[in-house]
Amino acid sequence: MITNISYLSNLSNLEQLYLWNNKIQDIYHLKYLIKLQCLSLEENQVIDISTIKFLTELQELCLSDNYIVDISALANLSFLSDLSIGNNYIQDFSQVQHFKNIDNYFIDQQKIPTKDQVLISTKIQYIISLNEMTDDIHHKKQSINNSLQRNFVKQRQLIGDCQSILLSFSEKVRDHFVSLEHLYSVEQ
Repeated sequence: MITNISYLSNLSNLEQLYLWNNKIQDIYHLKYLIKLQCLSLEENQVIDISTIKFLTELQELCLSDNYIVDISALANLSFLSDLSIGNNYIQDFSQVQHFKNIDNYFIDQQKIPTKDQVLISTKIQYIISLNEMTDDIHHKKQSINNSLQRNFVKQRQLIGDCQSILLSFSEKVRDHFVSLEHLYSVEQ
């Protein structure tokens, strides 16, 4: 598993970088990769993403499953169209109002404060998870259906006029949703 990425700082012409499922904590040296358009850092141990503000060409950024608290460094990434920040520790989503071009916003397993839900719903076309849903799901069909209904109602304001919804949950749960139309799932 990769822990140190300082050797990447000389690759200034790199356009895509996939470093998921490692033990990377420090991403400081990525700031030299100014031509990066796609960066994937899912399933690492990243806390501080402040150096990402230098990657102004980024179009796709995957940061799910880390320890990120602050996303303010992403506010001025004007080309960013796909952002995945699920399963982190983000408490303030107010920076979302600065994300002008984001089409796909992945927020799996992320508790979104009520004050930020309207900001998110007005900025995106696709919601890619019903948050907190897995907290209530049991293996019985009735429990699952009740959980879906409760969470859907709870998140209705967040969902707004989205064009599609993607529920993310385990394979065991997916089988109980076969009859629901217009829902797509991704196994974790």
